[in-house]
Amino acid sequence: MTIENSTHYEIVIPSDLNKIKDVEKITERIASLLKFSEDDKDSLAISVTEIVGNAISHGNKNDPNKNIVIKFDYHDDTIVVEIHDEGCGFDANEIENPLEPENLLKESGRGIFIVRALMDEIKFIKKEKGSIVRLKKTAKR
Repeated sequence: MTIENSTHYEIVIPSDLNKIKDVEKITERIASLLKFSEDDKDSLAISVTEIVGNAISHGNKNDPNKNIVIKFDYHDDTIVVEIHDEGCGFDANEIENPLEPENLLKESGRGIFIVRALMDEIKFIKKEKGSIVRLKKTAKR
């Protein structure tokens, strides 16, 4: 299946942070097909790679025997990306606000905050086995 002749693309990667570059390239190619602006392309690529990195590190705990599934559904000027991990899941409501004074010096906790600002929609779905993060972005014209 080619990216250019489809409205759906799926990639499965092992829990290896080195694979994020491959995901980033695919994300940028699809965003180009949708004629996203450079800003929207960057926002999408940053968001997808951040969530994939979280899925590898936090969801699958860097276990190379667990996979990440990334599904891209795209048409016209809109893309929906779902990132599935095989971890224990998490409650997005428990993520602390990185702007609160007590969280300013913490080393983690900013990624999802940034993704929320960059995407039109973000949804967290806890499954029996793993989590799904669904991102949606529509090109601004």
